[in-house]
Amino acid sequence: MDNSEVKVITKKQYINRDFQNIISQFLLERGVNKKILVVDAPTGAGKTHAFSNLGRFEGITFLVLPNNFLIEEKYNEFVSKDGMTTNQVRKLSRSEIDEYIAKNDLGNKNDPKAVLNAIEGILSGSKIVITNPSITFLILYNHYWKKYHIMGSHLAELIAAGLVNIVFDEIHIYNKDQRNRIISINALLSRNPKFVYTSATIPNDLLPTLRTIFGNDSVEYIKVTSTTYSESSALLRGPINIRILKYSPLDLPNDLLESLKENKWIIILNKIITINRFYKILLERGIDKNEILLVSGYHDRNRKSLGIFKEGKARIIIASNIIEQGVNPPKDYLNFIIEPGNYYYNFIQRIGRVGRGLEESSNLVIPVSNLVVPKDIGEVNEFNEFVEKMSSIFKKDDISVIEPKLLGYYIGNFMSRTRFDRDHREKFKEIIEKLPVGNEIIRGVENFDTLESIILEDKLNSCITIPTSIIKKIENWWSSYNLTFQNFIKNESIVEVIDETITDENNLPMASNYNELWVMMYKEILSHQNGVYTLGEDRSEPFREFNISLINVPFEEYGPQKFGDIQWREREIIMENLEQYRKILINCKIGKCFFDLLKEYLYSTAWPDRLNYKIEDQS
Repeated sequence: MDNSEVKVITKKQYINRDFQNIISQFLLERGVNKKILVVDAPTGAGKTHAFSNLGRFEGITFLVLPNNFLIEEKYNEFVSKDGMTTNQVRKLSRSEIDEYIAKNDLGNKNDPKAVLNAIEGILSGSKIVITNPSITFLILYNHYWKKYHIMGSHLAELIAAGLVNIVFDEIHIYNKDQRNRIISINALLSRNPKFVYTSATIPNDLLPTLRTIFGNDSVEYIKVTSTTYSESSALLRGPINIRILKYSPLDLPNDLLESLKENKWIIILNKIITINRFYKILLERGIDKNEILLVSGYHDRNRKSLGIFKEGKARIIIASNIIEQGVNPPKDYLNFIIEPGNYYYNFIQRIGRVGRGLEESSNLVIPVSNLVVPKDIGEVNEFNEFVEKMSSIFKKDDISVIEPKLLGYYIGNFMSRTRFDRDHREKFKEIIEKLPVGNEIIRGVENFDTLESIILEDKLNSCITIPTSIIKKIENWWSSYNLTFQNFIKNESIVEVIDETITDENNLPMASNYNELWVMMYKEILSHQNGVYTLGEDRSEPFREFNISLINVPFEEYGPQKFGDIQWREREIIMENLEQYRKILINCKIGKCFFDLLKEYLYSTAWPDRLNYKIEDQS
């Protein structure tokens, strides 16, 4: 056999869906010890289907999905297949809120009071609320409520209205900082709603963290595995003919590229620049551009192309990791090329799209370039064994468990006095204290309270050794830094782009919106006028130097400096910049207290999500 290729044929994969009843039963039972459920089940197993039964029972369930496309998809599935009414299941996204405001004449869509009234109207009478993490956090952080009900809490109102379950589907998508924020909410609501975390690739740190914070008796774990064929089992995946090729996606064999001229294909690649280059290879092969659909945040910021993909209207789909996020391909796509990604969960999620619910065989090509493939992989015929062996060659994620005291800083930030009144904050503390590691968490909460009181009560002004100008910088930084916790998705500088290397169906240059930092790194910039970047080819050497500044670094902007000197050093830079203020702060008692607590707070929370980049004028 050619050393550049390994062939594998996996058999049909079956699953027993009894676990759906276990999920439903867990969520319906009240007053039991188990308050948290972690569901580790293969892609396509039907995890979210189990939640649809909840529409027929008392209480409200929040089903939190990673993006608005999946909200729409899951909403249609629940309404069409499960016989629920549009009053029982509701969508809650920014577009739904804007539509509700306009339809009910509530005022300006940017008026927070109108937004709050729209949210309350959408939630009224609902049983299942399908929403995204950004909206969920704005509600739970009291963002809307605090402006008009100073002594109230949207959390309390939701629970009084019957909020009984919060489900975070596709939990693997969220980074470590986001998971810490989710677990903080879980801790504050541990007496009330049940929490469910689901994924085919449960992060390795999640289960041990939950058990540490909430105790083994509070956490139930379900791992769904394949089974043999029986009358009670269901087909999960058809047989797959796999070719593992020691090539990069841009150097595939001629016979494979020729085969792309026929049949339907899904191609998942790691990088946007690889998508662009692969697309041009197909055009050079004579494939009509109208047969090809490019699916990524760059090529379609609003993800309209995902809808076209779901309808099966394009013969060839070239996509980014967007396809990983719970998207079910139409069943007539039987041919796949999948670049495996950088992490094991990328590979597992991507290959999980192949052959779902199909009796017939699918064909899969995996270009692995320089990766070392397990020697005995060609002898495998069980899908799970193949996935396990292949996953072993990819990066693993951070498996460390956050210390309870450090989580307390997250929780302290959440229950800040700027969001909740004293009565609610005391109730939150009572809840936290009853957790198995509650005393340790409370130490972090109280340390945050001390930090906040120093800022809000102007206590640093008592230090005659700290200049007033420095105190003002500290106060401004504190506000800006803490605001980043409210925004669940990191703020990016999104710019308008016109890419002259890709044309649409009307032969006009592709227009889109995308991350300005990425544009600077990977595209030739032909012009920049009125805020619009006109772009040329992808860089043959992707990286070029340019100057940026970091915002939210203690206690002022950091930079401008060359991006190459900053990239991957964000956390280090935050801590280093704080250290530069040590001598100024520690010369008085309150200043030293502030410095010591702030150092631990930043050590706990200073992930890249805390920072924003500002690209400096390159002229």
